[in-house]
Amino acid sequence: MRDAVQVATGHPWHGRTNVPLADLATEPLILMTRSNAARLVVDEAFTRAGVVPAAVTETGSSVFDHPRFDLTALVVNALEDALTVPLYAGWDRSHYACEAIRSYVEGLRAYCEERLEVFPGMVTP
Repeated sequence: MRDAVQVATGHPWHGRTNVPLADLATEPLILMTRSNAARLVVDEAFTRAGVVPAAVTETGSSVFDHPRFDLTALVVNALEDALTVPLYAGWDRSHYACEAIRSYVEGLRAYCEERLEVFPGMVTP
């Protein structure tokens, strides 16, 4: 899944589809805690690029894609390409909730595929 930045309607980046990592570092950021996989990808990208974010606040929750916040998502472009977070799912077929797990994973897959339509040029492996 591609990492995305959320900006409010009045933000100067509103209306763009992507943002370079170096530009992202100039803005105050609200990032997930370091126990989050997406945060680790972002931190590693900053380190590899030799970029230090101007200001970071950590949170344990996200407002990602919530319509009431009127946010627009932008793909973050690092040195080589857009930042991505791999997603994997595995479970025991004999688990009592096997069908519920399968349904959840299929819903997540559908969500990710919808995101591909939002960000043209994204590809699935």
